[in-house]
Amino acid sequence: MRPYLTFWISICILICLVSFSGCHRAAIHSQPMRAKQDEAKDQVQLSQGAIQHIGLTLVHPQMTMGGDQLNTTGEIKANENNLFHINSFSSGRVLEDHVYLGQIIHQGEVLAQVQNIEVSKINADYIHQLHQNEVDIRLAKTRLDLAQKNYDREKKLFALGISPQKDYINAAGDLKLQTAQLQGLQEHNTHLTAEAKALMSAYGNRLGNPRSEHLAIASPIIAPHGGLVTKKTITVGDMVSPAQVLYEIMDLSKVWLNIIIYPSDLDKIKLGQKVLFTSDSLPGTIFHGQIDYIQPMSQDMSQTFLARAFIHNPGLELKPGMFGQVSIQIKPPQQVMALPRDAVQQYDQSRYVFKDLGHGRFQKIPVLITGQDTEHYFIQASLVPSDSIVSKGSFTLKAELLKDQLRDED
Repeated sequence: MRPYLTFWISICILICLVSFSGCHRAAIHSQPMRAKQDEAKDQVQLSQGAIQHIGLTLVHPQMTMGGDQLNTTGEIKANENNLFHINSFSSGRVLEDHVYLGQIIHQGEVLAQVQNIEVSKINADYIHQLHQNEVDIRLAKTRLDLAQKNYDREKKLFALGISPQKDYINAAGDLKLQTAQLQGLQEHNTHLTAEAKALMSAYGNRLGNPRSEHLAIASPIIAPHGGLVTKKTITVGDMVSPAQVLYEIMDLSKVWLNIIIYPSDLDKIKLGQKVLFTSDSLPGTIFHGQIDYIQPMSQDMSQTFLARAFIHNPGLELKPGMFGQVSIQIKPPQQVMALPRDAVQQYDQSRYVFKDLGHGRFQKIPVLITGQDTEHYFIQASLVPSDSIVSKGSFTLKAELLKDQLRDED
C-alpha cells in the first residue's frame, strides 16, 4: 500500500506546482493589460468626419516668458485731475453755441460766443484814443516841419551875422522840443495798441481792425484742454455769469482703473505691478497699466479693497463706467510652457488637455496651471513643444470622454 500512497502524493504536489505557476504567469500578464485598459479609458476616438464637423484645431505648446498673475475685475473711472470746468469771462447772453453733450473737443477750440459789453467798451475806447492820438501826431508833424524850417533860416542868418545868436539858439531848442513831442505821441500810439490787445486777450478776444465799422460785442468761450464734454448747461439765448459752469470737459487720454482686490489677495498686491485690462465692450483689445495706489481700508459694503492703475487711452476708446477683466502680474516673468485657454479643460479638481495621437485618437494629459494671462494658461505637463494639442474642439472631446466613462460604469 505504501508505494501507491507515495505515487498519489507526488501526483498531487505536481498538480499544485503547475497550478501555482499558471496563476503566477496570469498575474504577471494581467498588470500591463490593466494599464492598457486604464490608458484606453483616457483616450477618445473620433472619425475623420466628426473631426471635420467640430472644426477641431491643433496647436503646439509654446515656450514663452510668463509670470504668476492674479485675475479680478475692474472699472474705468475718469482721472479727476483731468476734469475741467469752463466758465464765461463776463455776464451776458449766449450768442453762439457750437457744442453738444458727449462731443470730443480739442484744446483751443471755440465752444461758444457770449455777449460782452466790456469788450465793446474796450474796443470803442481804443479806437477813440487811437484816432485822437493820430490827430495829435499830424499836428506834431506840422509843428516839427515849421520848427525845422525856422531853424534852417536862423542858422543861415546867424552865419551871415544878420540874426543874433539867441534867435538861433531858440530855433534849435524849439526843433528839439517838437521832435520829442512827436516821438512821445508815436510811442503813445504803440502803448495804446498794446494795452488794448492785453485787455481784449483777457476776455479771449483779438484786437480787430480799428478802421473797421464793426465792433466786437462778444467773448469766445475757448477750450483750455481737449476731452469729452460730459456736462453742458447752456443754449443760445441764455443769460450767463462768470460764476456759472457752462461746460464740463473730461480729458480721457489717461484714465483710472479701479481694481477689486479681495482680502485674501491683498498681500500679493504691490505698487508698480503691471496690469492688463480687457472689456467686453472692446473685444480683442488689451490695455496696459501700472498700479500706483492701494486703498488702505476696505469698502464698507463689499468688504473688498481697491487698487488703482493709470491706463493710457490715446484713442479715447475707454469710457468711464466700463467694466472688464484685470490681470495683475504678481511675480516676475520666467520661461514657461503656454497653451491657449480653450485648450485646457477641467473636471472636478483636475485640469487636462488632449494630445493628438493620430488616426483620430486623442489622449487626455493632466496639466498643472502655474499662471495665466488674458489669452493663455501657463502649465506644467509631460509635453514637449512638438506635441499637437487640441485647442478648438477640446470641450467636445471632454464631453465624449465623460460619456464613455459613464457608459463603462454602467
